[in-house]
Amino acid sequence: MKRILNKRNLAKVLYATGVIHAAGLLQRLAGNCPLIVTGHRVLHDSGTTRSEIDNTALLSGHAITEAELIRRLKFLSLIRTPGDPRDLATGAPGRNAFYITFDDGYRDNIEVAGPILRKWHIKPLIFLIGELVKNPSLLPWWDALGKKKHRTTLTHNGASSYGDLCQQIKQTSMGLLHDKDALYEHDENDDDLYLELDDISELHGKWDFYIGNHTMSHPNFSKIDEKTMQEEINNCTDILSDFPGYLPILAYPFGVYDDRITSYLKKSSDITMALATGYGENNNQYTVKRVNLNTRPFSLFAAECIEINGVLEKLRRKHQTT
Repeated sequence: MKRILNKRNLAKVLYATGVIHAAGLLQRLAGNCPLIVTGHRVLHDSGTTRSEIDNTALLSGHAITEAELIRRLKFLSLIRTPGDPRDLATGAPGRNAFYITFDDGYRDNIEVAGPILRKWHIKPLIFLIGELVKNPSLLPWWDALGKKKHRTTLTHNGASSYGDLCQQIKQTSMGLLHDKDALYEHDENDDDLYLELDDISELHGKWDFYIGNHTMSHPNFSKIDEKTMQEEINNCTDILSDFPGYLPILAYPFGVYDDRITSYLKKSSDITMALATGYGENNNQYTVKRVNLNTRPFSLFAAECIEINGVLEKLRRKHQTT
């Protein structure tokens, strides 16, 4: 019974019966709070050649395809209207708006997702890792690991083991500059995965997007001391702040934050808003929650967008006790 009444199955029922759509429309009419969505990668649909890293990203849920992005944008546009990320920087997000953000600064955010977002009049906010925009020939551990796992297996079980290993590394990571074997040089056959500094000015002149701070080397903030924490934020700001489209917004690596970081941001930094992931709290501008753009299945993504997960969990628990 417990397996039948999990959140995924309940979300499927509510989506199929139209409950989720109806709730989303009611929220839009009520002028509900803003919705911030975060993803990592968007890849071309099937029929194009994908790299080993791309395939692992897609299987593990680190990426979605163009078609899946469009499907999710259709739902978001049903329950909200596209917002301007500059409103986030001023602390006054549109009450009935949604915002698209991407973490890490993958090149496909521009080359693949960009044309789609332009058609939908959506200006994304891309959070860049300072060390990767400075040195785009470097490959961080999660991509290098994805390449290795791809060569081992293409099955979903292999992708699952990749995800489990990533979760283990996240728990202790002190950043790309400090962890052993955290950065690799590209092989000559690897595609350029990340945006570099020269891209930002050139591409920003062609269409509107914004960039934000994702720290210098992507550490788990709970594992580093306060001095390193401040350097991670400030050094990244120093690299990005003079570029067009920069907004003083921070996205926590792995979504992890604690009282030390929020206290520092409030008192001593130029950061005006900080974004977490699903465990964030919207009552604080330095712990703002984001919904995962890549959540699967689609019905669960839709349920998360209208914040029905709490209801789903209560229903599941109620049936467990009856």
